[in-house]
Amino acid sequence: MRDVGASALGVVVMIALAGAPAVTFAEEALPSGRLTMERVVALALERSLAIRAAEARGSLARGRLRGAEVLSPFNPELSGGGGVRFGAEGVTAEAEGGLAQAFELGGPRRRRIEVAEAQVEAASERVEAARLRVAAEARAAYVEAIAARQILRLAQEAEGLARRLHSAAEERGDAEAATDLEVNVAVIEWSAARRELAEARRRLAEADLELARVLSLPPRATIVLPEDLPPCPAVATPLEELVGRAVTVRRELAALADEVGAAEAGVALARAEGWPDLVVSATYSLEEGRDHIVGVGLSIPLPLFDRNQGEVARARAALELARVEREAAGLAVEREVAGAHAAYVAAAEAAEIWGEGVLGRVEQNLELLELALTEGSVGIVEVMRVQRELVAARRDGVESAAAVHSARARLELAVGEEVR
Repeated sequence: MRDVGASALGVVVMIALAGAPAVTFAEEALPSGRLTMERVVALALERSLAIRAAEARGSLARGRLRGAEVLSPFNPELSGGGGVRFGAEGVTAEAEGGLAQAFELGGPRRRRIEVAEAQVEAASERVEAARLRVAAEARAAYVEAIAARQILRLAQEAEGLARRLHSAAEERGDAEAATDLEVNVAVIEWSAARRELAEARRRLAEADLELARVLSLPPRATIVLPEDLPPCPAVATPLEELVGRAVTVRRELAALADEVGAAEAGVALARAEGWPDLVVSATYSLEEGRDHIVGVGLSIPLPLFDRNQGEVARARAALELARVEREAAGLAVEREVAGAHAAYVAAAEAAEIWGEGVLGRVEQNLELLELALTEGSVGIVEVMRVQRELVAARRDGVESAAAVHSARARLELAVGEEVR
């Protein structure tokens, strides 16, 4: 399948909505000049709030790991007290003090670390998944923004042509050289062209807002884009290989696998936390001002009733849920890749068919009809029919080129890496 390029028709349009002053790239520390797709993707990755949020979640996970690595969740407890004794022998001073330390049994610290480490890995994978999603969104927004500009240019040309034909029809009608049918058709065609022009402006405004969102720019940012879409390299990798690669490299699947590991460690942690904590203490006391007493104590709860059964059951359920979600996600990825590949193949074939001289033949027909109209051998209605076919063909060409880019971006997102 050969490389599919964009339509040669296009226009450089600067996004500048009326109202508040536009925020230019210079003010936003962004490069001047026309943006390439690669630069748009790089800017989106640099400025994405979604990526920053994913990175913040990673910081939270690392914070939990740091807490899990603490040697003991229990600090030593120091106690003390004193007083006087009033007895038959008079008044004597008494004092006491103690130091106690609790120790975990069953190894819960190691299990907490395993849970936290798996959560850190999952968070890191989700950061990379967010980067892939942002890059795909940036490519799609870039393609749509250029396509919307090209569609607007075509709509403007179509409206101008329809307006001129409308004027010509009215002049011919005044000279009784055109029928009422021709005049009415000219009015209808001009109205339709104006409606399509308004729709093209709406589409451009939405495309501009989406591109600004992807780049984390204000809605009134000034952006300059190329006239045409860059060529879209063809994808030659077989579907079976793409599916195999996706199952291996998709970051979301890796994150879910890490979450399964965290859930497995969570079951072991819940069991370990069912063990009682051992408390070791040392005491010192002074009685009647002269007797020094030193003692050592041990205490441990008897787990007759609460052995953390509830948390163990919850952890097992969480593990089963994580495994089911991982399996379901794997199947969903296979379907996603298959669907994205089918969409890309269809879009590339449609663009290739459109590029095989269809537009040139329609343009030639229009030129021949305009000449025949001048000679009076055909009517305005026939010219308008071919004009609408030409506008539709040009628009289809732009849509086809944009569809190929969008389908490729969707396929790369589904696979989880660049495809060739």
